[in-house]
Amino acid sequence: MFVMGLVEGYKLDGETYANCKGIYTESDDVLFGRKIWDRKEGHRFIFWCQSEGIWKITGSQWRQDFLDGKITHCGAFIASSNGHENWYDSDWSNNNNAKTSPYFGADV
Repeated sequence: MFVMGLVEGYKLDGETYANCKGIYTESDDVLFGRKIWDRKEGHRFIFWCQSEGIWKITGSQWRQDFLDGKITHCGAFIASSNGHENWYDSDWSNNNNAKTSPYFGADV
């Protein structure tokens, strides 16, 4: 039996460039005025690109350099097509019809 509880994160589904699909959870870190979201399986993170007004996903190997101000551009593997307040409310269909959904954790 599945018991719906609190949302533990949000999932990006679809066959995206650079394997960006997966479950993302909110971190405490802020970049360009909004929280960073880290993929549970590692190696990717979602960040707000203030200059373009959209969300982007790139490799975690660059995460600390973004936070330290060493990287100031918004280069990334994929991007949303619009910029809602939350990345999971944005449209990701421009990436092979990727879509988002809430993640409630494992079955109970």
